[in-house]
Amino acid sequence: MYDPNMIREILVSSRDDRPTGPHKGRLRWRPGQSSGFSLPVVIFAVTLATVLAVITVPRLVKPSDDVRSQACQLQIERVNLAARHWRRFHGSWPTEVANLTSEPTWLAPAALLCPVTRQPYTFDAVTHFVQTHSH
Repeated sequence: MYDPNMIREILVSSRDDRPTGPHKGRLRWRPGQSSGFSLPVVIFAVTLATVLAVITVPRLVKPSDDVRSQACQLQIERVNLAARHWRRFHGSWPTEVANLTSEPTWLAPAALLCPVTRQPYTFDAVTHFVQTHSH
């Protein structure tokens, strides 16, 4: 019914396939087996990482328009405050925004430009404060 030599051959070949030595129980690379990731998987992963970088990096690097508009409003408040101090110190309102940079303690020249449009601020002749503008 059965051949004892065939059974012995099956048992010997199955013992040879079992892992031995320091790599016992681990997967090992054998010639003819695939190792690593396939090319489509690598291309997909690189494409996905590129798309995510294109979406997120500009948002992290470039400030939003809302932030710049808020910076402009704060800058206007600083210039108006400096104008009030100028009036207390000199007894009259400054005629130009540039007058506020004549002394180093008032304002830096960069504070006289709108952060959004990069245009200089101007005073309203009636209120003696910076003219508000929209972005």
